[in-house]
Amino acid sequence: MDTFLEHLATIFDYVVRESSAENIVGILYEKIKRMTEARIIERDIDNFIAYFRLILSTSRIPKKLTFDTKLIRAFVDRTYTEFTPSAQEFRANRLYASLKNKIDEGADIEIAQLERLETTLISARKPSLDSIMEHVQIAMLLKWLQGPVRSKLSRELQDYIALLGTIHGKSQRNLVPDTECQKLEVNAEDMSVIKKEYRNFEKAINESVKAAKDARSKRMDSGKYEDQFRIIISSLDNLVKMSEKGTMNSVQSFKDKVIVAAALIYIQDEFVRKDPQLERTIQLFVSLYHQFRDRP
Repeated sequence: MDTFLEHLATIFDYVVRESSAENIVGILYEKIKRMTEARIIERDIDNFIAYFRLILSTSRIPKKLTFDTKLIRAFVDRTYTEFTPSAQEFRANRLYASLKNKIDEGADIEIAQLERLETTLISARKPSLDSIMEHVQIAMLLKWLQGPVRSKLSRELQDYIALLGTIHGKSQRNLVPDTECQKLEVNAEDMSVIKKEYRNFEKAINESVKAAKDARSKRMDSGKYEDQFRIIISSLDNLVKMSEKGTMNSVQSFKDKVIVAAALIYIQDEFVRKDPQLERTIQLFVSLYHQFRDRP
């Protein structure tokens, strides 16, 4: 965990660099859409591997299994029985487009191909700092739009941001969203509010960068979680004090929530190797942060 503070500063730098007031809603839409679709495809490939392994393991295979659009459509129709025909066709086309780069058209489906697919899937799911940075950016933008500035936005935009948050939440739990979402053109009034308030978002993230870098500059025993996570404990203490004073809707409060939320996303990710002590520490932080998580 000696890289925790270094990575936390890198994550916050990424959020500032890759976000902008002018396109904040568009950024959220595109990233959530891409991340959700990637998770759905991974799940579909998982199901494809499991389904055809089961078929191939039977003593009597119903018929020759050849990779083509008909095979994929039949598989999707079987696994997405509650979807409309047009939705099934969409999912079949997406799955076929993903698999055709890995299986030749007209090739017989064999165990060896399924094993290669599984290897590719494992590689695609390998945890990385890049994926954590995108996850944190989405979480921070949602937290800001659904927190400090929510009441200043139109009902239409509030509902749209809530829908994006719901879709993202389902994808994180490996669920297929049952609601489609199109890109929204933000009206002039909402855009004016976002541009005006964005300076506070940027200030909070920049202060988070500084807090992580300042914490890293202090001498500490990198092997001690108490030293590495002092920044989290400090922010949780600040949130308790601000809650008692009734100042939770402030830039300082948002900064401390950003620090805790981003740190929890990082240390809970599979990218970070965990021992029993770290698992217990994570559970403690989750419990302490729960009371502040959804508060504006």
